[in-house]
Amino acid sequence: MSKRIIDENVRKHNHKISSQLQKQVDLSYKIANNLLESLLITDAENIIHFVNDRMCHITGFEREELIGQKAYKKLLPKEEWKSIESILALEDKSLLRGFLERKGIKKDGSVWWGLICNSPLIDENGRFLGLSMTILNISRRREVEKEKDVLLKALTKSKNKYRRVVQNLSEGVIMTDLDDRITFMNQQMCDLTGYEKSDLIGQKVYELLLSKEEWQSSEKRLEERQDGVSENYVKLHLKKDGSTWWGSINASPLVDEEGKIIGTLAAVMNVTAQFEVEQEREKLVKELAEKNKDLDDFAYIISHDLKAPLRSIKTLSEWIYEDYADVLGEEGQEQMSLLQKRVVRMHQFIESLLELSRLGRTAVPKEVFDLNESVEQIIDSFQPLENFVIKITSKLPTIVGEKARIEQVFQNLISNGMKYNDKPEGIIEISHEEDKDYYTFKVADNGKGIDKKYFEKIFQIFQTLEVRDSYESTGVGLTIVKKNVESHDGKVTLTSEVGKGTTFIFKKRKKEPHNNLKK
Repeated sequence: MSKRIIDENVRKHNHKISSQLQKQVDLSYKIANNLLESLLITDAENIIHFVNDRMCHITGFEREELIGQKAYKKLLPKEEWKSIESILALEDKSLLRGFLERKGIKKDGSVWWGLICNSPLIDENGRFLGLSMTILNISRRREVEKEKDVLLKALTKSKNKYRRVVQNLSEGVIMTDLDDRITFMNQQMCDLTGYEKSDLIGQKVYELLLSKEEWQSSEKRLEERQDGVSENYVKLHLKKDGSTWWGSINASPLVDEEGKIIGTLAAVMNVTAQFEVEQEREKLVKELAEKNKDLDDFAYIISHDLKAPLRSIKTLSEWIYEDYADVLGEEGQEQMSLLQKRVVRMHQFIESLLELSRLGRTAVPKEVFDLNESVEQIIDSFQPLENFVIKITSKLPTIVGEKARIEQVFQNLISNGMKYNDKPEGIIEISHEEDKDYYTFKVADNGKGIDKKYFEKIFQIFQTLEVRDSYESTGVGLTIVKKNVESHDGKVTLTSEVGKGTTFIFKKRKKEPHNNLKK
């Protein structure tokens, strides 16, 4: 066959394809002005051959700026190009048919979302000519959840056209008439209930899917919807096989083009797993409340039944010490004095345990307070010795938080710095720094210092680094400090050098939830 004949056949073939594409374009042009959606037609190379006015209006482009351009390069963000090229390269072009959501780029660079219905254009010989795309602007639906209801109502006006969209929703969709009889449901609703569509059409929803105990309340809801009331609620549903599931229902009046209520449109979601988790959570909360009550009762027993004997032991030991000092002798007096100290320690130990048990369980209102005033009052309460200096080296801020808890942190750290100081002149310095998120506080002393290997141990309950008879310590103070700091979304650390002193550093987040805020 000569080259001239081949070229002529190619020209005729191309002319035939072009003619067929032009017929499609002409047909699309006739219906374009009657569509609420955007219409876009491309050839096999994704070159735009036609757009309607709606497409120009949504994207901000003039028709002349779109015709002849690669559709995906002109209308989609760059990160989408590779996936589009892969899809267009599929050999079976019938796979291009269907619905999908895509992010589009307008002429001014802003973003919009479209629900695209792709329809491949195929000639009688099975040759792929291009794509016809009908696009619905769904930007607001993606931003606001209730736009889903708007979309569903729009779908009822053109349900044949958008049936696939409804069928592909993850929620069950069901429509009923004024008597609550089912007129439509999607496949997801059938999957949720176990019924076939033929089982559901014409049936009363609540009589088929709810237990008899729910029928009366369902009738009342039906009356309210006929008055224009929308509602969300959760109900226990029955499947065809008699098993149950919890459904979250978003029901609203279904209206026709004239605004007349003609039934109900409902979206139903299976929330059995979430509902069971919530029930389990409520059960655990109730159990926790009971445990907390038991703990409070136990704390009361400790406070009442242990403190009373301790007071008696202390009083009795003081009488013995005073009345029988000569009989006891020097060694006996030392032993009696040691007994009294241990009684005092036991009393402090009980108080510390009670305080620790209340942390995290007792609600303390947050308030705005001047930390300078609080810390100065704490310093005055210690009445430091003449050879001990406690000073604030930088102005402390006014903060929001649980005042009693934060003051307790400073009180325990200052007390620690005084208790374990072996220098002739003791010094404690309190300072702070801050950034946009946190306050950072430091309490530094010139005491004995702490070996690095004990940095974690000292925050554990009942842990002390000294013999208990040398210092009156319960081993709970720094545990309380750690818990109080962490309850304010902070963290406590330290730096120390043996023989030179220790600096405790703790952070407190600036922004506090303002629930129950006192001023």
